[in-house]
Amino acid sequence: MQKVVAIIPAAGSGKRMGEQVNKQFLEVGGETVLGRTLKAFEEAELINEIIVAAREDEIEQVNALADKLGLQKIRCVVSGGRERQDSIVEALKHTDEADGWILVHDGARPFVLSRELDQFVLRLKELNDPETNGGYISLITAVPSKDTIKRVSDGRVRETLDRTQLYNVQTPQGFRRDVLIRAYEHAAVSGYMGTDDASLVEHYGGIVEVHQGTYENIKITTPDDIYLGEAIIKKRGAMKCV
Repeated sequence: MQKVVAIIPAAGSGKRMGEQVNKQFLEVGGETVLGRTLKAFEEAELINEIIVAAREDEIEQVNALADKLGLQKIRCVVSGGRERQDSIVEALKHTDEADGWILVHDGARPFVLSRELDQFVLRLKELNDPETNGGYISLITAVPSKDTIKRVSDGRVRETLDRTQLYNVQTPQGFRRDVLIRAYEHAAVSGYMGTDDASLVEHYGGIVEVHQGTYENIKITTPDDIYLGEAIIKKRGAMKCV
């Protein structure tokens, strides 16, 4: 049985947050952003192991957080690179052929649920059933865009895009390990820098399908996101049976 390994890039500086501390260690609802993310993957039944890519000077802090939370699935915490793409490359070096499936999820997306992760893995494996699809299909989480999107150049609107065809892309994103590695190798040779992992697969010529996400799966990027996160936690708490 091939393993499902989650790579969690958490090496960003979070400059837009305007804080001295890395946004991964800011608290939302009494828990750190990264801690919430890691707990979701720990609790997902279909995730076997986790690799975290952190800033070199924060590796000990991430390990301490994992110990505090009692996480058992952490394979290792590696030193992330300057760019997100570099961090994934470093993490992939700590995988092998027994790791058939790779999920990549932003450390700063703490509101993904463990059951959503399991559903995502099931869909990824279904798409790659050799008896039906032949395999080699990657999967991204995305939600339909709520806003009208316009292409703007030099301050002037050049085009209004068809919103029915536009999606806001999130993570997790899932891949066969061999497909993701080849896509990264191709990107290195061609000098391509993508905005997400799926864009590298697309650039390599791979097939990418969409898995319906949720609008609560936000990325903590600016101070406003902290307030929105608190609202999400409050909403989820109100929905629980007493």
